[in-house]
Amino acid sequence: MEDLFIGNNVIASSDFVYGFGRCVSKNPDGTYVVSIKRGYKIEADQMKNLNDHFQEKLELQDRNYIDLRDMIYEEGLNYYDLEGDKIDNYYNDFASLEKSDLEEGKEKVFSFKEEEMVILGKECDNPRLIWNTGLTSKERLGIIGKLLLDPAEYDNCIVGYDEDCVYYELEEIIGACHYLSPNCDPNDNVHYNMIRACHYISSPPFIKFVEPYDDVMERMDCYDEEDSEEEVIQVSFNEQVWAVVD
Repeated sequence: MEDLFIGNNVIASSDFVYGFGRCVSKNPDGTYVVSIKRGYKIEADQMKNLNDHFQEKLELQDRNYIDLRDMIYEEGLNYYDLEGDKIDNYYNDFASLEKSDLEEGKEKVFSFKEEEMVILGKECDNPRLIWNTGLTSKERLGIIGKLLLDPAEYDNCIVGYDEDCVYYELEEIIGACHYLSPNCDPNDNVHYNMIRACHYISSPPFIKFVEPYDDVMERMDCYDEEDSEEEVIQVSFNEQVWAVVD
């Protein structure tokens, strides 16, 4: 009987490795050998790219971002005042998380259980991986096919998902937006562009934004009684309660 996995492209997710590749064989213990083309090692709640050269670029990028952020605050600059070679070089050298394929012939091989893999169509050779340390290995497979914000730098802002929606933490999204565009006001970009655009999605799957429920209730206590009667939609993930941003 032909094995459904062997020879097919898969996304594989364990507690230690997550990535995209081709299932090449089956081990005597029933696990499968997957040659990973793009993916991450998961160590101490951190995701590190399997492409070591690309991981170095990401780490350098993080340091450059910290330098830019410190310059904004230390010199009292407005976001729109940030210009010149330093910001130009930051954008020119930006390394997208989705451009991290290993060189052909240098794929890395790992073993996965059957329940740790999802088969992809033969034409799917560039799937969207989820850069998120908060999701479990099983959740990283379950979220496949959901509507997501691009680029993947927003993935770590996901707090959970259900059948119809993916939920992003608002404050984390604002921080990620600043990381992607240090010389733009992230609050304006998120509230007036991103959230507004997501409101136009008229049927599932949806994208929604959330804040900690207790923080929202505390703010509402300061409102007039009439305003405080506004219904707050709650969702819960991993024992954390969130309020959906309207």
